[in-house]
Amino acid sequence: SETPECFEADPMKFQEVVRNIIDNALHFNDSDEKVLSIAVRDLGNQLEFSITDNGIGINADQHERVFGLFQTLQSKERTNRLGIGLSIVKRLVEQQNGRVWIASQPGKGCTVGFTWSKA
Repeated sequence: SETPECFEADPMKFQEVVRNIIDNALHFNDSDEKVLSIAVRDLGNQLEFSITDNGIGINADQHERVFGLFQTLQSKERTNRLGIGLSIVKRLVEQQNGRVWIASQPGKGCTVGFTWSKA
């Protein structure tokens, strides 16, 4: 579908979702040149956003776990993260009747996608 020109959303909630995804993408990236790609598709009643990075990636068996509260995939000694960012993303997206998912492989970056209701 065509890319929408605009949509209405609670700016604070939408900003929190995007900020947490981008923050994780940058934090879990050991590349000398960090790259982010943001895409949006119009699905009719919803928009589908995807944010792709060239970071460290995530094992397939961990894709759902990262959305849990206080979940990090690295030890607390290796990261200063609390493990709440993606759980906030999941909660806010689901409040908008959307869903959130990850497509990733270790060493091949990560895509975090989510849908957001237009109304």
